[in-house]
Amino acid sequence: MSESLVKQTKLKKVLRFTGLLLSILCCAYVGREIYLKREVFQNDFGPDLFLAFAVSCIFWVMVNVSLGVGWRWIIIILGEKISTRTSIMVSFRTQAAKYLPGNIFHHLGRTVLAHKHGVTLSSAGISIVLESLILVLMASLLGISFLSQQVYFEASLLVLSGLILVVIIVLIKTNLLRRLYIFRNIQYNNPIAWTIIGISYSGVFFFQSCMFISFSTVVADNPQLGFFEVLEMVSIAWAAGFVVLGAPGGMGVREAVYSTFAQSEELGWQLLYIATLMRVSTIVGDLICFIFSGVFFTTTQVTIEDE
Repeated sequence: MSESLVKQTKLKKVLRFTGLLLSILCCAYVGREIYLKREVFQNDFGPDLFLAFAVSCIFWVMVNVSLGVGWRWIIIILGEKISTRTSIMVSFRTQAAKYLPGNIFHHLGRTVLAHKHGVTLSSAGISIVLESLILVLMASLLGISFLSQQVYFEASLLVLSGLILVVIIVLIKTNLLRRLYIFRNIQYNNPIAWTIIGISYSGVFFFQSCMFISFSTVVADNPQLGFFEVLEMVSIAWAAGFVVLGAPGGMGVREAVYSTFAQSEELGWQLLYIATLMRVSTIVGDLICFIFSGVFFTTTQVTIEDE
């Protein structure tokens, strides 16, 4: 093993360990806050909350559907073929793996399953990288207007600049920049595909916003936030959990980020409470998707027809 490869491996391990540690600390913080406010939360348990939970699980299933549809069309603009059913079922099958330490196994699972269904390994890997870039870009664009209205915008901008610098350093250290030539095979002149990709990945943030609103309408202290404000907060929290390498599914990180949006302590724990309910429903939703794919989907047959 070359010295450069050893350094790359060590860097990745350090970043993932740091992300996992941050995730654990955030989960501890969220757990502590929920415990301290447990008497208030207990008053919300009832039919309305359970109904909101069921609806939220359905919305999360729709998030996974959106991811599957968007990913299918990314594969198409890379010159490969995969059916809509297969791409959605692969998304269903692999999303639960993101809760494993490292936060990479759902990506690895999609790559392997896509290859079993006729997509080359290189295209499958590129599609996931491209998907990540598109989602982060969309989340940043949706959330920047909300951040600009906050009193801590300058500090947030400084943190964002620091994260971008870290990403650039990682790209240089891992020689990933040298491999970006692979994007030259993308079909940029396919407006239908790009439109569907945009709509599908917008659904990722739209349905998460619907989850937030589902819970906010039934909790005792409704934060009374508008849909677009919720959409912006959801986008920022999602991006924060995504860029923290090693955090399993962004767990703890996204929930903690919600509390930073509050202008008061009371609103802070309300947002934290709703974010925690959303996390539980996402875990249940991912389990539902996993079971559904296990019943109605096989990973052995090759399905490359274009539906």
